[in-house]
Amino acid sequence: RLRRAALLRQLGNIYLFTGRLDEAVQAALASAALWRDIGNAGQQAEGYLDAAFFMHWQGRESEAIKYVHSALDCIAAVGDRPEATLLLAKAYAQWGLAATVRGEAPEALEKLRLAETYHSEVGGDDPFVSVVSLWSLAWCHYLTASPREMLEFALKGAEVCRTSNKPEWEPMMTYTAAWAYMLLGDLKEAQQTAQNALLRAQQYGVVAAQSWAYLVMAFVAIQAARWEDAWDYADKSKGIAQMLQDADLMARVLWSRSVS
Repeated sequence: RLRRAALLRQLGNIYLFTGRLDEAVQAALASAALWRDIGNAGQQAEGYLDAAFFMHWQGRESEAIKYVHSALDCIAAVGDRPEATLLLAKAYAQWGLAATVRGEAPEALEKLRLAETYHSEVGGDDPFVSVVSLWSLAWCHYLTASPREMLEFALKGAEVCRTSNKPEWEPMMTYTAAWAYMLLGDLKEAQQTAQNALLRAQQYGVVAAQSWAYLVMAFVAIQAARWEDAWDYADKSKGIAQMLQDADLMARVLWSRSVS
């Protein structure tokens, strides 16, 4: 059962990168159930946090928060140990991400501050917490501050991916940077950065990031009045969004078509 629980978690991550998100969630929850039966509350919490992260990629933020709460219940049973502190950092980083996507910037910033507090208590060097927090902060600043600050957080996040040897995470930071460049009016840099994000996402098989890269390229093409390109990029993004069953992403694709 120990090996099965560990393998289910790995399988969930494989499903995530290949765009099979419903199966990814099922694998994460099956892993959590096994860890519950084994009596390991910390690993059970990890399973719930995996499920929450997979749901972010379908725009199912309310359900993601539900599983973050389930993880927090498990963490309470772990006790006052470094393991629990790191899990709290992961949980609040994900809660901050969900609140960001829902447009609830004040709540997002509050949860991200808690994530940073817990993260710093255990050394502040966990790549997942760092990347998810920086990714969330970039989009929070899109909502509340300026594209320049959004860009700074996105570039910092991309650097963390490189220094942490997590190249498969870098595309999500790179397409965020591309969006910021677009908002700043630097269409050439936005197009190049989005293309880099797409190439890296294809290289590492990160399906969801490919869709977001195409979406940025569609908006850049609209601003450059390249209408056929805009439609083509939007169509490619839409195909992936449909496969992922991501309503949030699909809405943004339709928004780009409306603008076009």
